[in-house]
Amino acid sequence: MAEARRAGRGVYIREWKIEDDSRESFADEVLNWCRVTLGTCRRPFGIDHFDVSIAVAVGGVAIQSLQYDRRRPQELYGDSSLITDMASVIAASLADAGSGAVHIAAALFSWGDAAHAALPAD
Repeated sequence: MAEARRAGRGVYIREWKIEDDSRESFADEVLNWCRVTLGTCRRPFGIDHFDVSIAVAVGGVAIQSLQYDRRRPQELYGDSSLITDMASVIAASLADAGSGAVHIAAALFSWGDAAHAALPAD
């Protein structure tokens, strides 16, 4: 699986440019992208864990980064601490960014996709 991960199997990347008028509740956009992306991932033998990293930048300078490892898709729903933490950090970063465009980049790694890629072909 390490080889599959190094080869980029199961890695999904998304970038957003956020203007001043669209900052409110932008964390929901990131969470929805994670949900939709994970919904397309394979889950061989029930392997459904994922990692996600998020970076927030203003003017090409990173002002915040977050990383969550070995999470489960269920944590992206309900009142989980992952949702609360991710939403509050993104909202605080956007509030601290000042005026102008903010760039957010997210990378999601699906352990299930990597496991599927590592399985021998029959």
